[in-house]
Order: sequence, then C-alpha cells, then structure tokens
Amino acid sequence: MPDGASFEVRDGYAVSLGNALDGHGQTLQGNVRIDAPDHTVSASVTPISEGVPDRDNVLLARFTDRDSYYYAGIASWGNEYAIGLMADGVNTGLAGAGNASDVRPGEARRLTFALNGSRLDLYDGDRLVVSAVDPTLIPAAGFVGLHTTTSTGRAKFTDVSVTARADPRT
Repeated sequence: MPDGASFEVRDGYAVSLGNALDGHGQTLQGNVRIDAPDHTVSASVTPISEGVPDRDNVLLARFTDRDSYYYAGIASWGNEYAIGLMADGVNTGLAGAGNASDVRPGEARRLTFALNGSRLDLYDGDRLVVSAVDPTLIPAAGFVGLHTTTSTGRAKFTDVSVTARADPRT
C-alpha cells in the first residue's frame, strides 16, 4: 500500500516495524492470487507494541484492492477479537467479542479466518471466537495479507498459511 507498507520479512516471520506515516496502517499483501472465494488464512499473531490498546493486528482476505477486503483479528474496534469489512473505502466493524485491553504484548494467538460464502468465522486455536454473515464481497479471486493499522503499532506474524477450497461445502 502506498505510504503504508512497513514490514520486514526474515527468519520465517513478518514483523510490522511501526514506522509508517502518521495516519497510515502497515500492510503486507501476498502476491499470489487465491483463485477461490472460499478459503482460510491462518497465522500466529504476536503484538509487540505496549500501550496501544486498539492496534488492529489482523488477517486480510478477499483483498481485490486497497478499498475492498475483509479482515479479522485481535485488538480491533475496541474488541479482543473482531471481523470487519472495507468496501469501497468505507470501514465497517461487522462483529466483535471481548475487550482490546485483554490483548497483551508478547502473547501469541493462533488465528484462523475462515470464509465460506457470506459466512465469516474467526478462530483462536480451535475455538470459534467471533462470526459474522456478510454478502458484500465474494469475488472469484483475491489476495490475502497481514495488517497492523496503527502507524506505530508492531506485531509479529509467523506460520502463515492459506488453504483454498474449491467447493465451500467441503
């Protein structure tokens, strides 16, 4: 993203550096198109920043351009867990649970964002933590990514994986 990409990738992990321009988030978008609207994105996410309670450490999915994608993760919209939508540049929180202050620096979360048609589920480990239903974005193909919205926020993303499903009923 112009004026917002601020990641270092090395030693098997990606870390947001916390040096983006003020008012910009930090995004690392994958460069391999996912040719299936139904897929999962998983990563171990560890916030590094202290004193930033609402820092949006999230996984992006169905990313078609910088104004259209879903995201799910921790410390977003004041929630411990949240799912949101960016559609035509308008950011909307779809569902949330818990309190962002429960997200602690140095504490890793194994997050999985599963998209099946209009159903969006976020798991922490094997536990479903928040769900939403939204039919706004179901493109035939898109990209995935990692994101920390606070310009000074820092987070470490490891063990990133994407699993596409050709048939959403499987």
